Amino acid sequence: MQKMIMLPSMPGVKSCVFVNLLVSFHETFAPLGDQHKKKYPKQVMSILWHEGISGRSAANVTSAFIKAISMMADIVIWCDNCAAQNKNWTLYTSIARFMNSSADIEPQTVTLKYLETGHTFMLADSFHGQVETNMRRKKNVFNFHDFVSVIQACGGSPKTIEMQPQDFTEWDKRVSGGKAVKVSETNSRG
Repeated sequence: MQKMIMLPSMPGVKSCVFVNLLVSFHETFAPLGDQHKKKYPKQVMSILWHEGISGRSAANVTSAFIKAISMMADIVIWCDNCAAQNKNWTLYTSIARFMNSSADIEPQTVTLKYLETGHTFMLADSFHGQVETNMRRKKNVFNFHDFVSVIQACGGSPKTIEMQPQDFTEWDKRVSGGKAVKVSETNSRG
């Protein structure tokens, strides 16, 4: 996930006017491996939303993953080793629930893999750099639709998907909250 983008983004906005900034979110799904050498032959997918639609909780990020997964064929997702974003029960259990919800769901398989710690450079990182460069070139990114157009102007014609309120689900983590209890023997004399 790209760092939070605050909109409007324009030089001197804080020096001339006070305005509440809109926090925007950008989750990127990009090809991995030799694909990046051929200038994005497989299309980068950008899932976008802003705080007026939903926030950045585990359930919200998971909803973005589910949206992307529902639009792809059998998929392997390579995640970085950021525990807060990827290695959580909300993501795991929601993907399992989604995959088991219907027999005619595409994809038929979803595999999550993690890169080794310290070796987490992915094409998504490069793509996020390109988005930030495009924002600097444009100078004035006034609203969310301007932000979407900045992403669409990136190389490789990324597929941009704007999340809608109905796309978000309150996924909950399905993990046992019980604690192990030590059972000790007691001598009872009767």
